[in-house]
Amino acid sequence: KPQSVISSLYKKMINPSVLPAYQAMQKKAHKVHVVLYTRRVQIVRYSSCFRDATIPVRYNQEWHKQEDEICFPSHVRTAHDISRHYCGPTRLEEEEQDMDKALERIIAARDAITEELGLQTPPQVVVTALEKDVARTATCLGLPRRNAFLFDDNEGIQDRPGVITVEPLMSLPAAKRDALLSFMEEQL
Repeated sequence: KPQSVISSLYKKMINPSVLPAYQAMQKKAHKVHVVLYTRRVQIVRYSSCFRDATIPVRYNQEWHKQEDEICFPSHVRTAHDISRHYCGPTRLEEEEQDMDKALERIIAARDAITEELGLQTPPQVVVTALEKDVARTATCLGLPRRNAFLFDDNEGIQDRPGVITVEPLMSLPAAKRDALLSFMEEQL
């Protein structure tokens, strides 16, 4: 499907608690710097389904703040923008397409958050193959560790410093759910 359809889908699937959480944080903090932080091993260490190979993914060196973590800057707008900076091992055409589709989903999620929160600039996206570590990643981004928080529904990391556990999204409100189902029937 085209990127526009994927982006529209992600905008319809956004957790309704994201905006209230952001607004609550804005009331408590002088400045809120939003960063998307996701663990997606396949984006960092691509395990090919087209051959027996694991590819250590490399892009612009500045995006690799630490091993097994990539920070995509705000200015990249599309998966193609990211792929133009690829400098890792040679990939098969099918692998490039597969990786681009994964990147399209990352960009779609970022764009959905940007719109939902009314941000002027899209946030950076940190993709890690490691366990999430808020303090380590904040330091790599040049942000103060003591003011860095991760809102996550993964109860397995709830005791880690900087993690604020939120309720997992089990279902959308009826009107949003109906709009999502209608969109999916028409577009997918």
